[in-house]
Amino acid sequence: MTKKITTTIYFSALIIIIFLDINRFYNYFILVFAVNNLIQIISDYVIANRKINYEISLVRLNGEPTKKQWIISVLIITIILTLFKLYMEKFFFLFLSIVVIQLVFYLIQYLVIKSKSYPDLTINQQELAFNDLFLKKYSIDQLTKINFDKFTDVYILLFKNDKRVEIRKELYAEEDLMIFLSQLKNRSNAVISEDAKTIPSTAPDQY
Repeated sequence: MTKKITTTIYFSALIIIIFLDINRFYNYFILVFAVNNLIQIISDYVIANRKINYEISLVRLNGEPTKKQWIISVLIITIILTLFKLYMEKFFFLFLSIVVIQLVFYLIQYLVIKSKSYPDLTINQQELAFNDLFLKKYSIDQLTKINFDKFTDVYILLFKNDKRVEIRKELYAEEDLMIFLSQLKNRSNAVISEDAKTIPSTAPDQY
């Protein structure tokens, strides 16, 4: 949800800037960049401090960035360095502002969240909860299928009401993820796709 909000803000601001005031692009871009970082911090704070009752939880791994995050970071750095080389004087203030704002917000984010460990997904009886900016709840009784996209390494939970939950494999410890998915499998009549057959029918009780 947070990503959808920040992406919408970026594109909306871009359209407004292009059609209304392209000459003040730098000012608007810096403002939007700061607002989106603030939204991300608020979202992280809400998620990290939310109290959820659960029997089983799935907690995201802490530590090194994922491969996707590394690739995105390298691309962004490459683009920034290229633009900086081509338009050093013109974009110097913009680049400097982005770097300073990002460092300040990283510091705030660290102070707000620190090393808190919190669940992304939880199971309580027959209810699956997704700990996002706005807490999302799903009935496990409505779970119809569990797919696995081997190209993106994402497990996809499909429900009767056309809702879906995506679980990125790389974000979680393999054993924890299998335990969590096996509980979903055992508590529902969901069909398991061929690519997701590795989900065990039973798992050790570690929760």
